[in-house]
Amino acid sequence: MNNQKGFTLLELIISITLMALIVTISVNGFRLAYRSIDKIELKTEEMERTRAYLSIINAQVRSLLYTLETKDTEKFNYIVGDEGFLQFVSNTSLWDRESGYVLVKYKVQQDGRGKYDLFISESNLNGEGTLSAHILKGWDKIAFQYSYADILHGEDSWHKTFSEKLGTPKIIRLTLQNGSTTHIHNMKVHDLRRIDGHRP
Repeated sequence: MNNQKGFTLLELIISITLMALIVTISVNGFRLAYRSIDKIELKTEEMERTRAYLSIINAQVRSLLYTLETKDTEKFNYIVGDEGFLQFVSNTSLWDRESGYVLVKYKVQQDGRGKYDLFISESNLNGEGTLSAHILKGWDKIAFQYSYADILHGEDSWHKTFSEKLGTPKIIRLTLQNGSTTHIHNMKVHDLRRIDGHRP
């Protein structure tokens, strides 16, 4: 007499259903994992690009030239600044121009979603050879500030606009904010010089 028992149809259906459920859960888990990895990689790449651009901005600010003299000794100041715009002359170029000084302009613009982007443009002092790039994207806030020595009160004071009356700012601050996270980058201004040049 054969005592071996086989699977009933119900048991097979239950087993197949459980296997299908396990496979579906596993596939969805793998998809979520891959999506998370992609998001992490994109965020990491964005952070690396941001750090690289901030390093270049810092280098340009450090080599900022406050006053330029024309050949007829007329003094002309190229630096202009407020919370959403910064212009100055630097000998450091984003595009690695071979030599000479460049007129640098940083401009903050709001996009259609209410987020803020930062653009850079460079040109020769005569306004020729302009290059531009979109360097920071999708921030809740991007703003410049300017620190000046307050002799009267013995400490530095922060201003939303560059003041030609107060002279060269000691520090230019770039604030980046997303949600509750705020990044503050204080960039010291060094080696102020005067060069011969012409108004652009």
